[in-house]
Amino acid sequence: MYVRKSILIGVLLILLLGCTEQSDSGTREVDAEAVFASDEESGDLEVRFFHLDPPDGTEKTGISSLIITPKGKTLLIDAGIPAVGPLVDEYLNDLDVETIDYAIASHPHQDHIGGYLTLLETKEIGQVLETDFPYDSDVYLQYQELISNNNIDVTYPEKGDVIEIEKDLTLEVLSPDQNTIENYLDIFDDFSAGVVNDLSLVLKLTYKDRSFLFPGDIYKGVESQLVDTFGDDLAADVLVAPHHGQHTSSSEKFIDAVNPEISVIPINLLYSKPTYDDYLEFSEVYVSQFHGNVLLVSDGKKIDIYTEMEHAEEVSN
Repeated sequence: MYVRKSILIGVLLILLLGCTEQSDSGTREVDAEAVFASDEESGDLEVRFFHLDPPDGTEKTGISSLIITPKGKTLLIDAGIPAVGPLVDEYLNDLDVETIDYAIASHPHQDHIGGYLTLLETKEIGQVLETDFPYDSDVYLQYQELISNNNIDVTYPEKGDVIEIEKDLTLEVLSPDQNTIENYLDIFDDFSAGVVNDLSLVLKLTYKDRSFLFPGDIYKGVESQLVDTFGDDLAADVLVAPHHGQHTSSSEKFIDAVNPEISVIPINLLYSKPTYDDYLEFSEVYVSQFHGNVLLVSDGKKIDIYTEMEHAEEVSN
């Protein structure tokens, strides 16, 4: 069971180790054990942002987020680089996750799909959700071969699709649409890194009154298009920083439109202090490099946050 204590929240990043805060918004607690404790009978939504600590301590490892629904379904959004596939597998084992109902690849770069090379061998996969455009990296071709060899169903969601995961829980696709992909194919013979990033799946997970925005690696141009298209409907309680918190993304226009209460930069090496500071102006900020694994738990009204470590140092890079 999760531990929940009652103390008035003062939105601070630097706290005494092990202290707990609580308000109407939810608990804020440093509790390494709670991060990997799953209460299957609580009826809560669990969203984990994995700390993908690399073997050599220096490599940038990508991103992987696990969603466990109130009824126990599992969604994995991305899986990091190939080298951390065994680590993601270990995290899933710690949570007794043997089946991934929805294995989602936001886009085909290796720091998002690489870990699936392990998971497609070790886990039962219900279906894969990914964008539908050609890509020919070695990692991507291996990934597609494993999907084919395991006869896994593949779905290509696009803008406007709403997937009803279960009662009160939906996954909405905000971008891209297939017309946009086709237009890029008409213009470019080969997709640059920036084009592939801009074609990331942008997903909005909504559970009752709470929502979580997963924008992949989109750049500021697509951020602006989303704001212009969705307006107030882009708002979310939790925002995952686009493109790992790099300066290519996280425009003020976008952050202001999303207006998050909580921002997560799930990266082992923080790219941009200015971007980090921008998020601090709008929200609480959690960074894998400083907080370790991060767990968000929601009953659809409030959001409790449990971190593996306490961030007790200045961000200087």
